[in-house]
Amino acid sequence: MRNVRLSKLIYQDAAIVFEKISDFKNFEKLCDDVISIDIEELSACEKQSKWMVYFKEGILLWVENDVFEPEEFRISFSQVEGDLDDFSGYWFVKPISAFECELTFEARFSIDIPTLEEMVEPLAASILKDNVQKMLDQLFK
Repeated sequence: MRNVRLSKLIYQDAAIVFEKISDFKNFEKLCDDVISIDIEELSACEKQSKWMVYFKEGILLWVENDVFEPEEFRISFSQVEGDLDDFSGYWFVKPISAFECELTFEARFSIDIPTLEEMVEPLAASILKDNVQKMLDQLFK
């Protein structure tokens, strides 16, 4: 199991940043590595999203359950099916001032190939971190 954590200081109001990351279709429009995202609303604060993204020279697919907590500026996700054995984590916006916040993405994942795990997971973690950084740069230009 690998952990990936990335934080970015953003010079915008936390509520605006949370609204932007809550709109997954926005990722599809603004992020080069996101091919498509299909969303099914399960309840007022729960959705199921199906992601297709470029991952290095391939394509990664997964379906996740997303729980939105707007009062906490938090989105938790957990893969229900997909290319990885396990993939879960959260997005969290921490207000710093009226026009500044810290956005954190944290995920843990595993690739269920015991003989290759030690080689593949560190590389996958690095690629995931790079992809998330690129997405954040594109979302918050």
